Order: sequence, then structure tokens, then C-alpha cells
Amino acid sequence: MKAIRTLVLLFMFILTGCMDQFLNNRPEDTLAPENLYENEEDAVAAIYSVYERLGTNDLYNMNGVMYILANASDQARPFGANAERLAIDEYSLTELNSITSAWWRASFQIVNRANAVTDNVPDIDMNDNLRDRIVGEAQLLRALAYFNLVRMYGKVPVITRETESFKDVNKARAPVDSVYAQIIRDLKKAEQVLPVSYGADNQGRATAGAAKILLAKVYLTREQWQQAADKAREVMDSGTYALFEDYAHVFMPQYENGKEHIFSIQFHAGDQNAGKQGQFWTYTAPNARKTGGAIGGRGRLQLRGHFSRKEIL
Repeated sequence: MKAIRTLVLLFMFILTGCMDQFLNNRPEDTLAPENLYENEEDAVAAIYSVYERLGTNDLYNMNGVMYILANASDQARPFGANAERLAIDEYSLTELNSITSAWWRASFQIVNRANAVTDNVPDIDMNDNLRDRIVGEAQLLRALAYFNLVRMYGKVPVITRETESFKDVNKARAPVDSVYAQIIRDLKKAEQVLPVSYGADNQGRATAGAAKILLAKVYLTREQWQQAADKAREVMDSGTYALFEDYAHVFMPQYENGKEHIFSIQFHAGDQNAGKQGQFWTYTAPNARKTGGAIGGRGRLQLRGHFSRKEIL
């Protein structure tokens, strides 16, 4: 019996050692963080993952930035009688509102994915110009996310390294000035490395003009009037952009990614791209029910299908 117990213990020891070795193996057949950032293709895939978050329903699509801001204005009222939508319209929302909470979540998904790019892509052995450009794109997208966050929430956590564990989740909110300082740092770096334009296969990617005009908007928001004017003038004098002869062309699909569009989120049309169509709806205001029927109506604005671009800059 003693010999049997010895053999059992020996077998368990060997099995445990094998299990430890098995669990510590570096994954080679999946896109785990340990083997993702190895070559140029990985870097491109990483920056695409940041762009992907822009078109979600929670950000620049159905229930996101445009929906929230339109319903908080005097120009629209919420679609349906959903209590959380009405709360936005009536300025009675709380931190538990799932619509605005989704904006927060999607924005920090962009931040974390952008952080993964800025942390890992600089160490990849690849074309120097492409590597710098991809990092610049991540910096611009991180700045855009924070620009939206700070205007919506005020103080927010400033995170510039990838969150890899739960111990990194609870970050204190930074002062508003610190948030804007990070935004400006990112945009100044991005405008130095991003290209003026792209070919047809890369429409919608961040450009130097996008970094400059977003920086101008940041300066304008901060009431730094001269810096805003100077940066906007750089864009105007670049020769890259111009106004359409007809203002309506800004919104027409046949003119998408045109000379007046500085940065546009790229959506697809058709059922084969389910979930990637641009879609936004609300009711126009004033509300006839609140004016005794004297004015107003129920004109529902819905952009979807071939309305495939959303201009944000």
C-alpha cells in the first residue's frame, strides 16, 4: 500500500508539472496580446479595431453622440416614450441612464484600443512612415474620444496606457484642464505624422487636416481665440479642402468623402453589412402636443442605407 501511495503521489506530481507547462504555453493559433503585435499586418489590424468603435450604436450611430445632443437641444424630441430618452430631453438624466452610460463605455473602448496601439506598435519592425502614421491615427482617435468625454462629463480619468488587469480599472477623474492638455498633446503629435490625404482604398482614415481642425475646435472650446483662428487658417490655406457650390451636397451620398469633408466615419449600405449602416432618428421640434397643436409635428428623421457617411469634423 505504501508503494501504491508513493506511485500515486509521483503520478500527481508529474501531471501537475505537465499542466503548469501546458497552461504557460504561449498561444500561437489565436490573436492573443502576446502574439498580436509582430508585423505590419498586425499594426494595421490594431488601428482598424480603433476605428471600428466609432460606428457603434452607442457612439456615432443610433443612440450615440448625435442622438443625445439632438434630444437635449430645442430642435428635437425623443423618439418614443422611453423614460431614459425623455430624461435626456428634460435634463433629468442620472449616471444610471443606459444611453449616456453607453457613450462613456464606447469612448473608453476607443481609448483603450488606441492605447494598445501607442503602447505596442512603436516596437514593431516595419516601415517607419507607416508605423508613425498608425500611431498618429491612434492619437487622434484617442483625442476625439476624450474631447467628447470632457465636454459631456467634465472630469474624466486620463488613461494613456493599455488597461490589462482589473487593478488598472479604478482611476481617479482628472481635472478638466489636464484632460484638455492630453487632448492637445495627442493632436499636436498626430498632425506632424499624418498624411494630407489617402488613396481611394483608405477613405475615412485620419489626416493631418483632421488633426488640425479638431485642434482648432479644442482651442475654440477653451476660448483660445487666436490659436483657434491660426489652426483653422492652416486648414483653409492647405489647398486640400474647399466648400461645395451647393450646401446640400454636404449631405448627399454621391458627394461623400468630398472636398468639404475633413473626417467622416465610414458606414456601409445594404443588408450584407448588417449592423454597419449609419442610422439616426429623432422627432423634429417643437412638439405639437406641447403647443396645443398650434405648431410642430412628428417628422421622423432617419438616415440609413445609402446615407453611408457621417461627417463629424
